[in-house]
This record gives sequence, structure tokens and C-alpha cells, in this order.
Amino acid sequence: MLTIYTIHHVRSARKGVILGTSDDPVDPALRPHFRTQTRDLVLLVNSLISRSGTSAAVYTSSMRRPRQTCEMLFAGTAIPIVIDGRLRQSASGPKYTGMNFDLGKRDYLDFVDKPFPQGESFRDFARRVREFLDEKAEQHREHIILTIGWRLSPAIFARLPWHEPGGSDHRQREHLRALHVSVCEGLRRRSGVKKYILFDHDGVLVDTEFWYYKAAERALADVGLTLDKDQYLRDMNQGLGTWAQARAAGIDEQAIGGARAARNDYYQEYLRTQAIEIKGVIEALAELSRHARMAIVTTAKRADFELIHEKRQIRRFMEFVLVREDYQHAKPHPEPYLTGLKRFGAAKEETLVVEDSPRGLKSAVAAGIDCAIVHNDFTHSSDFPDARYRIGALIELRDIIMGQI
Repeated sequence: MLTIYTIHHVRSARKGVILGTSDDPVDPALRPHFRTQTRDLVLLVNSLISRSGTSAAVYTSSMRRPRQTCEMLFAGTAIPIVIDGRLRQSASGPKYTGMNFDLGKRDYLDFVDKPFPQGESFRDFARRVREFLDEKAEQHREHIILTIGWRLSPAIFARLPWHEPGGSDHRQREHLRALHVSVCEGLRRRSGVKKYILFDHDGVLVDTEFWYYKAAERALADVGLTLDKDQYLRDMNQGLGTWAQARAAGIDEQAIGGARAARNDYYQEYLRTQAIEIKGVIEALAELSRHARMAIVTTAKRADFELIHEKRQIRRFMEFVLVREDYQHAKPHPEPYLTGLKRFGAAKEETLVVEDSPRGLKSAVAAGIDCAIVHNDFTHSSDFPDARYRIGALIELRDIIMGQI
């Protein structure tokens, strides 16, 4: 189902809530562009869904202006208009209904949480429209949501990969043209669209795995053991940890404890002094953030993670971060990624894990989530038979989450 929402809002919003719907759904200065370009878009959608056999529906309220807008846009198409009372504009009571917004806006700030006299609060209004969108998003989990409107409220659409257009005539025309592109791209998507991305951290977003190994190598050298790199990788992939070779060599636990403390110090030294950026990561995350919600699920300790990101921009693209202290069982156990799913409230089939190691891949597979393996020079020799995708760089994820691969 292709669901088209037409919700028109006033020019401004305060404190993250809707201030209501505009009295006229289309600004007079923009009406020619709205009538021509948006009508053309609707006809394009109608033609495409007719050929593909896809169903579609339009939701609006029973209020006269929104209903007339929908009737104008969708006249002569096979797309039904469905009335839902939750989409009505905010009830501002008799005192404020019809008042010029510029005259009433100072008072409007008083009704963010407190209801208008004989009306409702803006937060109540936002809540019922969010309830509508959440319900439809759940019903049409793997389908396309297209929103047509000349002004989109951040309170309602904060969860959608959308950027609010500006108020200028030029930017509105650009926005309407962009809708054509988004519809065509959306109609090409397959059922494999991913809405959530759970990133591993080390080796995926920052180039730290080699330096973690070097820190362990240096710490074990202090107690007289030469760390074999190939065996180290095999041990790590099986979840045996850094110290398996030390125990096999007969080094006692007290000495291993001292080596572990030294390894941690050496690793933080490398994090402060070595170049660990991966080229193209920030640019890729900026693009991916337009299409999916993202988070990090890492086995890194919190102290190391905080040190790495003191002056980096990666975290600003993420809704949350899970570090080693945030779950009981480490990868390859499924708990880390299952915890990430729960935090998002996401379904497994709409989520993608991005990893670079067999241990991380096993964790994703055990959690029942598709996994993309990104190339990493340190782990490239490993085998990844259960990976759904293999990529050379993060920017390639765009086609995967859009369902084009």
C-alpha cells in the first residue's frame, strides 16, 4: 500500500509541537505551483500504482479546507480519500478560532500544555496525529509513506526521513520537484527496505582494531609472550578474548591481570596519538541519516568510546549508543543486537546490522538480523559465509536500505 498523507500546517511551531493547521491549505502565492506540480505528482503516482497493482489511500480530516484540497488533488484518480477525525486541526476554542496567527501567537504559547478555553492543548493535538501516524506505520510496515504538503511540522514528522522545507517561493518549488524524485525512488523499492541500522563500531566507523591488537601485543611482550596475530584473530572471532594465548602458555591469572591493565593503558595511548579516521564515514552517515534511524552497538568499553569521540562527529548521527557495559553477554551472543532492537522498538526484518568481524556477524545472525560486512584490512582474511551483503564502503549501504540490492 502506498499511503499518502496530506496534512497542511501553519508557518511556525513552538516547543516541538504543532500550532495547528492553516485556514487555507495552500498559500495563495504557492497555489499555482501546488495545483500544477503536485497534481502532476498525484497523476504520476496514480499511473504507476495502476500499472503495478499497488493499492493506495489518502487520509484527511472531515474539515472543509483539507477535504477540498484532497478532492482537488485526487479528482479523477482511483485513490480513495479516507476521513479520519484524528487529523482535524487543533481545537482552539471560540475565542481563538479564526484569529490572525500573528495577533494570537503570544497567547498561543500559553496553550502548549494547557488546553485552550473550550478547546485542547497543542500537545494533545500533536499526540492524536502522532497516534494516527504510528498506527498507519505499523499497519503498512514495509510500504511507502509519502507526505504532500507545503509546510511540514517537525513535531509530526520527526520520525520520518524528511527535511522541513523553508518558506520561500523558490524553496517550495524545489520541495515539490523533490517529491517527484522521492516517489519514483520509493516505487522502485522492494520489500527489503530497512528503516534501522545498527552499526558495530571498531573497524566499521573508526579504524581501531589494529591498535587494539598492537596494545595487546605490547602488553604480552612485557610478560615475555609473543602474540600470534592469526591465532589472536581466531580467538577473538570465537569470543575467547585477548588472553587465550597467554593462558595456553601457562601465564598465571595475576600476570594476565597486570597485562590487561597495561593493554588498556597502551590502547588509550594509541587512541590519543594515532590516526583512526576512516575516509568517507561522516559523508556516508550524513546521507544514510536521511533514510534510516541509526545507532551503535559495540563491545568497546565506555571509557575507550568516550575518548575516541571527544572531538569526532559520528555520534551526532546516532539515536543511541550501546557499549560493553550496557549488556551482559558480549558478541557473538545475540544479546547486544537484540538490546539494540528493543531500544529502537524495531522489527528484525526492517533492521540491518553493519559489521566487519565474524564474531559480530555471528551475533547478528543469532539475533535474526540481516548483516552487511564492510571491508576492513585487519579482518579481511576472515570468512563471512552468513553475511547477507558485502560492501567496500559505508556509502554502499544506501542502496541496501532502500531495497535496491
